[in-house]
Amino acid sequence: MDATVECHISSGEIVKDGKVKASDYKKFTNGFDTSLIDDVLLEHWGRVISVNIIVTFAIA
Repeated sequence: MDATVECHISSGEIVKDGKVKASDYKKFTNGFDTSLIDDVLLEHWGRVISVNIIVTFAIA
């Protein structure tokens, strides 16, 4: 089963050992015809809302 992402619900594929397989965020963004959040987008929205946005995690 592929991972499912909806507005407020997400679930991932469970592999043989019972662990949840990592989600492929690039595949999700392509499926929704959008792009991943990057520094340029964060800087843009930081200027729009007058807040310095700091991201403390990264998706490889």
